[in-house]
Amino acid sequence: MRHYFNQKTIKKTIGLIALSFLISGAIIIINELRNPMRMAFAENKNSNLSGYAWNNNYGWISFNCSNKTCEKNRSIPCNKSSDCLIGGNDYGDCTDTCVTKNGHYEGYGVNIDKNTGNLSGYAWSPNIGWISFQEDHKNAPDKGAILSNCSDNTCANSNNCSACYNSTNGKVFGWAKILSLKENGWLRLDNPTTIHYSGVHKKSGTCELEGWAYNTTGIGWLSFNSSNPEDDKYGQNAINYAVNFNVQPQNFSITESGSGPGKGTAPSKCYIGLTWENKGDCGNGFEIWRSENSSSNFGSAPYATVDCDKNTYLDTPDKLTVGNYYYYYIENKGTCGITESTNTVGPYYPTICPVEPNGASFIAKASCDRVTLSWKDTDANHYEIWRDVDSGSGFTGTYVKISKKITDDNSPTYTYNDTDITSDYKYNYMLKAYQGTGPYCGECLTNKCGSTNCYVKTILTTNLYPCPKLPTGWKETKPE
Repeated sequence: MRHYFNQKTIKKTIGLIALSFLISGAIIIINELRNPMRMAFAENKNSNLSGYAWNNNYGWISFNCSNKTCEKNRSIPCNKSSDCLIGGNDYGDCTDTCVTKNGHYEGYGVNIDKNTGNLSGYAWSPNIGWISFQEDHKNAPDKGAILSNCSDNTCANSNNCSACYNSTNGKVFGWAKILSLKENGWLRLDNPTTIHYSGVHKKSGTCELEGWAYNTTGIGWLSFNSSNPEDDKYGQNAINYAVNFNVQPQNFSITESGSGPGKGTAPSKCYIGLTWENKGDCGNGFEIWRSENSSSNFGSAPYATVDCDKNTYLDTPDKLTVGNYYYYYIENKGTCGITESTNTVGPYYPTICPVEPNGASFIAKASCDRVTLSWKDTDANHYEIWRDVDSGSGFTGTYVKISKKITDDNSPTYTYNDTDITSDYKYNYMLKAYQGTGPYCGECLTNKCGSTNCYVKTILTTNLYPCPKLPTGWKETKPE
């Protein structure tokens, strides 16, 4: 034993061990560069970009570990295992490179924050390694000045943000970085005016990014979509590819709601109004969800839909039932079908609103001892007559109810006789129509009910005339 571990043998053994560690370390380093499963930079569940970009010099760049590639050659994208049978060679099963840990996926991916537009995470190339979208932009070639184009300044104030998406114009600004190229690896995502090709931006009407990024000292142009106009010259025009854009709409909330003036634009308590923030990506409009007599039974389909350029909704009396209560929330389904919802508001209780009478049918006729008012049926529950009097110094502007409740009995016309009159006075009359037995909503004179629902008729003094007096000094004479 003593002879076996002599000084020469020990030196050889130590040398072999050291060499073994060096080789193992090199293999680990290579694997770390080449195997994205070992580099859990970003959780796939938080990454909303996917798909591939293409570079003529280094091939495919994957933006999410959920992208499927051939198991024995991760540089070959695929959708099914038969895609990995190429030229008689079997490159294995078609699988993603995410790994499951603690119940969720880990791997890599690139993410756009739905509220700030800031990019984060990593893309992967089996030939050039990691591309980072969360570097300190202060080290970028233009010191991050390009980030002033973003709608939110949080990226410009951050030490780990180098690129951002502007949801207003659909463009990406700033930088990514190819880590293996170190300071030569900066990849510009927007389009300087001196460069012909378009920068990276959202493709209109799709859930894809398109355009080009550019690195001046390493890989050159990076194409984000096979439909790029210049792809006849650059990229894989024979293969359809794209970086998929699945960014969720921004958070938004209902800012004003309820019944009554000023509550979500509701003109009165007969209506229920909603006003919300209108920002971020909008697909086919804002969906209004309503639950009646419950805070949770919203059904399986939206109650109404409002165009993307609107931010208000008015629930009208003809769609509301007095005595019931209502809850609401709003959904925004972005162009990629991903939904963002507001807070739920309610309960709101609508009140009775007057039915709109036909103004042209409200007629006042004066005689010597009365004013006769008539109007056509409006399908109201009941009516009231209100009056303002000018006794010589002008109308007071205050209307006083002079009738009892006049019940709607489905007659074609209705009349009311005002006999409490003075021949040298002037009178204004108002007809109020009610939908139910409760109080009417708002003040009709200021039109807070949302429509013209009260009518005034003026009767002049000259329209009234003295009634003939009974004859005096006469006696009945019996004919002979």
